[in-house]
Amino acid sequence: MLPTCYVPGEELRSRRELLRHRLNLVKIRSEVKNRIHALLDKHGLRMPGTTPFSKGNVAWLRERSLDRVTVQAMCRVSRDET
Repeated sequence: MLPTCYVPGEELRSRRELLRHRLNLVKIRSEVKNRIHALLDKHGLRMPGTTPFSKGNVAWLRERSLDRVTVQAMCRVSRDET
């Protein structure tokens, strides 16, 4: 006499896996954007305009003389996931 437990179907498990993956991507995107803001604060810079990660601001960020490798990698991640 073992108690039974609920095992979700294949479709529900697949949806849950997709949702977990999306949540992880959003978390990574937020971390990258926070790092960009921290890097700008460190150098005393602010992005122009009201939309921080618009195409124009990403181009502005790439033109700055900050750590190029770090900024370009961060811009690539933030652009790909928005």
